Formats: sequence, structure tokens, C-alpha cells
Amino acid sequence: MDSQARSGYYAPVAHPSSNISRYKEMRIPTTPPTRPTSKPLFPTTTARESFNLIRMVCQKRGLSIQEPDFASLEPLIPLLLTPGAAETLAVKIYRLVRTSGASLIDTLRSCLTDYQNPVPSETLEFQIRLAVSEASDLEFVPAEFRKSHPAPTPLASTKS
Repeated sequence: MDSQARSGYYAPVAHPSSNISRYKEMRIPTTPPTRPTSKPLFPTTTARESFNLIRMVCQKRGLSIQEPDFASLEPLIPLLLTPGAAETLAVKIYRLVRTSGASLIDTLRSCLTDYQNPVPSETLEFQIRLAVSEASDLEFVPAEFRKSHPAPTPLASTKS
């Protein structure tokens, strides 16, 4: 067995007349990449978590929301904010700030005032219950969800 086969990689087959030098450094994995294990993503549970998430996503777009702004925005900040919803909100804020010339905080306040969660509450509740029940370790589940979304009980086996 050659070294490429032992390492889990192989070189592509080339026609003898082709320029093989372009394939010298090319290595193609023979096994599929493994999926990294990660903590499940749950929506935010407090206004502070939601604010920090919005702040971080906006910062990636060059919009700097300051820490002192939390106090004035706290009543408007939504709970159960998902990373996708925060990303959508950040894109909307970015576009409005760039096109309208309004201040970042005024635009953020306007967007939060008109904010409607894009995921229906029933769907979100179902997804949370499912994630809690499928978690490999309850340490990964925020305490708020462990209390309010107990894992479903197993179904009794039916006798035929």
C-alpha cells in the first residue's frame, strides 16, 4: 500500500500526455469530512443576550453599537432571538443606515419597534422542545429551557 492510500488521500488519475505537475500538490480526501461537534444553538433568553447578539452581528458589518445604549433600548429588545433573525435585523439596519443617513441608534430603535419574530411561536416552541429532547448532554441546554420544556416521555410500546 502506498503512502497516499495509507494517509486517506489519493492523487487524481491523469492522462499520460497531460501536465501532471499541476496535480502534484493536489490531495483529495477519500473519506468524508467529520462533522465537528458543537453546542446546539438556542434562541436568546434575556434582553442582555439579545442585545449582545445584535451588537456582535452589527459589528461584523462595521456598525458599532455602544454598551451604554442598552439601557435606552432594553424595553424594545426581543427575547427568543435566533442568530438568523439577528442577522436579518442587522442587514436591515445596515441598509437603512447607509441609504437614509439616519443615526445608527435611531435606525436600530425604529427596527426594534417594528420587529416581529419571523418564526411563529408554536414552531419555535416545538424546535426548542425537540432540541432539548435530543441534546446529548443537558449541560448544553440553557437552564431556562430545561425548566420550561421538559423532554417528552417515551411512548409506551403497543402490543399487537
